[in-house]
Amino acid sequence: MVLTLPDSSQRMRLTVAIDELTWSVCALTIQDTKLAVDATSFLARWWTAIALRPPACGQADKPAEPLEGPPPALPLIMPERIALAPGIFPVRSGFDQLCRQYGVSLLPVSPLLVGSGEGKVHRLVTRFTEYLAARPDAEAAGRWTAHMVQAWAQAWAGLMWQHHEVEALKPVTLPDVAPTPSGAFTACVTRQGWVHLPLPPAAYPHLLPDATKPLSPAGLTVQGRRYDGQALAGLQLTRAGSSPARISVHADTYDPGRVWVRDQNGSWREVPALDAQDDTSSVGTEAGVDGSVPVRITSVDDGSVRHPSPLARLPYDRQVPPRPRDSRTPEAAGAALARRSAKIAPEQARIAYHARLTVPGDPLTREVCSAGQRLLVLNHYASTDRRTLVVTGPSGCGKSTAVLELTHRLKQMPHLPWPDRGGPATLYISVPPEATARTVLVRLARRLDVSVPTRTAALSDAVEQALIAAGTALVVIDDAHSLRPSSPSLSDAWEVLRFIGDQVPCLFAYAAIAPDPQALWTTGNHTQLHRRAVHVAGGPITDMAAWHQLVQQTEGVLRLKQQAPGSLTAAGFYLHQRTQGLVGGLAHLVRSAAVQAILDGSESITRESFDHLT
Repeated sequence: MVLTLPDSSQRMRLTVAIDELTWSVCALTIQDTKLAVDATSFLARWWTAIALRPPACGQADKPAEPLEGPPPALPLIMPERIALAPGIFPVRSGFDQLCRQYGVSLLPVSPLLVGSGEGKVHRLVTRFTEYLAARPDAEAAGRWTAHMVQAWAQAWAGLMWQHHEVEALKPVTLPDVAPTPSGAFTACVTRQGWVHLPLPPAAYPHLLPDATKPLSPAGLTVQGRRYDGQALAGLQLTRAGSSPARISVHADTYDPGRVWVRDQNGSWREVPALDAQDDTSSVGTEAGVDGSVPVRITSVDDGSVRHPSPLARLPYDRQVPPRPRDSRTPEAAGAALARRSAKIAPEQARIAYHARLTVPGDPLTREVCSAGQRLLVLNHYASTDRRTLVVTGPSGCGKSTAVLELTHRLKQMPHLPWPDRGGPATLYISVPPEATARTVLVRLARRLDVSVPTRTAALSDAVEQALIAAGTALVVIDDAHSLRPSSPSLSDAWEVLRFIGDQVPCLFAYAAIAPDPQALWTTGNHTQLHRRAVHVAGGPITDMAAWHQLVQQTEGVLRLKQQAPGSLTAAGFYLHQRTQGLVGGLAHLVRSAAVQAILDGSESITRESFDHLT
């Protein structure tokens, strides 16, 4: 988004990554509007902690004005999915490649996501523009550089944006905690019981975009700027030839004061720009040791959150009613929050554990995993005639649970021969009602981050090549009974999937509500499908001895503090009648009763626990 400076015609481009759930700023950059956004440099700054990056060139020995409070820091959030605003990265091949390498999915552009993201960004830009207008040196905005505004933006985001109240964040934050992006992030960490660990320091130069440049006696030249220093001394031997040697150089578009090269031992070495001193001097005496602009910090009324004194005069701060003063010291308030978090986190972990509880020893899961592991190996080495796994049965018999358990078992099979190609080892999609072949292919393409061609035949080829390139071993297609029967105007979805499954060295596993595979293939000629399908049928458990054993094993994995041994097993006959012998129904009832027992404090499950559950 374009940022207009106060009392000036100068405009700069602001690029920001915002967490959808907590509104936290993950990364923020400022640059001249004439320059294109560098996708890979932006990711390098997003995914690495600023405290682990080496200080900017020419600043390590400069005295800095001391901070009177903690330095501004943005939360480290490694995303699972990213939604890009349309046209944000004109050239994003490196961005896509890094996302695939680190297992990050790119969501397709939708009006809902775009509208939500643009609303947050517009709010951020408006508030930051108000801060710039309130600066004492706003009259000299025409002389501000992108480096200066970048440093102010970084400090402002950590000190003001992360602590401003947002009404929409009240459902996310903990009770008695202000609904701020920082509070929402803290609440999420408390509930989950874990945080993202930062990438190692060497990851920062590794993630930066690289280019091959000639190494001459005068050093390196990158984008018209010359770099030289002690880091190139070990490469002097390569300069003696008649033609300059060419080496790989990694550079951060937002930090032109240095580039990175690997020395003869493979370690990253920093090479400063020869005019780095002139570059940073534009910031004047305000530049800090890390290349940022130090901000003098003073305490505000609540005694716990620190803000820079210039920001306290912003007009929008006066529109928010002040919170009641906390008589505790910041240290006591922090210790109280830590004690509360330590108490809540284990309970949240137990709730999450029971909410995902499955029935151990389920015969359907055992049979599906046994057949699936065998077919995974056979299909990998086969050159043709690859088999599919078809799991059928009534609703609630545990088909989806069984095929999902197979995906977990795949990750625990270290002896399997698949190379690590950076792609997803497993893919899972659920088929919507009346789905065509193209519907399924589009869902697979999105999971593989593949663009969707107009023609179905081209889309099929793209999915096939993407599966091979990613090294995917297992494709799970749930609710396969929703595939639309073939017609003269539409390609047969089953035949399209059979063809792809025969070309790719992986296993296609289907779960469907049907008595057997023939019920799925009521139209068309599916001789090959029937011959190559390995069928596993699920259904209700009628053997009461086996049922009671399942209930007993399920009780054995409960983590309830007051659970009396045998109390759940004693309700086995009732549970069989209630669920009609279906394992899926048993799992749902036990999960619901266990979560309710934790919430109401009873910490145990008995026969009466199921009376009010549906």
